Amino acid sequence: MSKPAVRRMLAAYFALLWAGMVFRIDQFPLTWAPMYSEYSPDRLIGIRQVDKEEMKKGFVVTHRDGTHSRIGAKELNVPKWNFYRLYYQRAFLSPPVKHRYGNASLDPLNRWVRGLEPGEKLFTADWKRRLFTSVNETLGYAPDDPRFVVRIEAWFEQLFYDRERLVLAERKPRHADLRWNPEWAVQASTTE
Repeated sequence: MSKPAVRRMLAAYFALLWAGMVFRIDQFPLTWAPMYSEYSPDRLIGIRQVDKEEMKKGFVVTHRDGTHSRIGAKELNVPKWNFYRLYYQRAFLSPPVKHRYGNASLDPLNRWVRGLEPGEKLFTADWKRRLFTSVNETLGYAPDDPRFVVRIEAWFEQLFYDRERLVLAERKPRHADLRWNPEWAVQASTTE
């Protein structure tokens, strides 16, 4: 290969790589980490206190027949740290970093390229519905099944530390109480 051909190839490669970074295209290697990092200078630092025993027991769920049970990582057949995301993040409607930061500070050129109106989000998802769907489908429960999960509950305690003095400023108990929306079953049957 000649030197001019190599230069053209490298120029095209770097132009494509920089275009991916400028337009925040997620599939480009080595560009995703800086796109989704963010620093927010708050007075308090919030930290989730993880209760490993509570997480091991799993969600407290209510079935359609009114009975209660626990559904954990073992029942859902997922690794412990994937269940951690379900228990401490998705149950509290906290999206993945990609979804949360993908909507942050898109400049007008990025909005125009993606066809987004001002204020319109790049990523949207109904986390409550996704959690119910994945739990019920994994366990093999149909919407008319008496064991169908209609309520999911999770708990944790959030600790807030003062940034300057690094002392505990306050504790807040957090409770997720998600309930099944019957319209989701109707929407799913119309899309099939």
